[in-house]
Amino acid sequence: MSPVLLYVVGAAGVGKSTLMRNLTASWSGVALPLPLPHTRYLLPDGRSGVELGRRRADFSGTDALSMSIAAVADEFVAGMPADVVLGEGQRLGTVRFLSGALVAGYAVGLVLLTASPALLDVRCSARPKLQNGPWRQASLTRALSLTRWAGETPGVRVLVLSSEREPLRLARSVTDWMLGLGEDGPAAGGSSPPRAPVGGPGSEA
Repeated sequence: MSPVLLYVVGAAGVGKSTLMRNLTASWSGVALPLPLPHTRYLLPDGRSGVELGRRRADFSGTDALSMSIAAVADEFVAGMPADVVLGEGQRLGTVRFLSGALVAGYAVGLVLLTASPALLDVRCSARPKLQNGPWRQASLTRALSLTRWAGETPGVRVLVLSSEREPLRLARSVTDWMLGLGEDGPAAGGSSPPRAPVGGPGSEA
C-alpha cells in the first residue's frame, strides 16, 4: 500500500478549509509547530495522517505558512511523515510540490472543488476585500492550471467535485476516493482535466 498525498485546490471561498475540517472530524489529532506547522492524526483505521498548515479564519491551510516554506515542506514530505498527507491552499498547490511527492513515492490525488459564481459571491462577501474580485479569479486560474497539469501527468489522479453538495457527503466521497488511492498504488496515468473554467463567471462543473 502506497502512502497518499491528497491536495485540495479551488477558487477562494469554494470551501477547501471546510472540506478539510470535515475530512478530519473523526481523526484524533495534535498540532505541532516544527519543522513546519502541521497537525498529526491517527485515522480510525489505524493509519497515520498529517495535515500541512494551520487552521484559521482567513488564509487557512498552507496559505497560513511562510512564503518561503516550499523547501522545508518538500523535505518534510519526502521523509514520509505519515501514511496520509493532506494539504489545501495556494502556498503548496504547485507543480514543484506535487512533483516532489511523486518522486518520493506517494500516490498523489488532486481534488478540484467547484461552486457557482453566485455562491462564491456570497461566501467571499463576508471575507476581507483582498479575497474578492481579482484575488478570487487569480486563485481560480491557478487551481485550473494545476489541475490541467495533474490531468496530463502520470502518477496523479484528479477528482472534480462541486462543494455545493451536502458537506458531510462530500467529505465521505473524498475520503473513500483518497483511501482508494493508497490501495491502488501510484497511478499509471493522469486523469482528464476540466475542459473549461469551473467556478468562475458563467461556468460551473
